[in-house]
Parts: sequence; C-alpha cells; structure tokens
Amino acid sequence: MKRTTIITEALRRRRFSDELKASILAEMAQPDTTVAELARRYEISQALLNNWRRDAAKQSSFVRIVPFAAHSPQLTAQRSLPVARICSP
Repeated sequence: MKRTTIITEALRRRRFSDELKASILAEMAQPDTTVAELARRYEISQALLNNWRRDAAKQSSFVRIVPFAAHSPQLTAQRSLPVARICSP
C-alpha cells in the first residue's frame, strides 16, 4: 500500500550539512547500496544524490589510497591496476 502525504502549507527547501552529505556519499560508495535505496531512506530525490556525487568528484583533490598486503591471495587477485606513483605538492 502506498503512503499518501497531504501537504497543508508551503514547504521550505531543506538544507543539508556537509557532514550529512559526506556520510550519505560514503554509504553510496558501499558495494551493495543503490542510489534508489538511499533516496528512499533519506527522502531525497535520486537526482539530488547524483548531483552531490558529481559535485564531490569535481571538488575533491584527494585520492583514496587503499593499502594492501602483497602476501594476501585475495587482495593480490583483486588488484588489476598497475602500480602508481603518488606525488604530493
């Protein structure tokens, strides 16, 4: 059964803190999480979540570095990218 909402007054535009956006974007990065699922959970449109993700990618100057143990067969098998040299300014 669908939930019906009756709006009796003009709604104000919601404002989201940078911390909340970051936590939602972190959830979006999880492998088993979909944008639709998060949109329903936080009552936010999927387009807005995708805009946040795109904006974060444009603004971010940080690179996520994931350390791995070379002796671990699971991680060695998953590693398909060449080794990169990272230089800081």
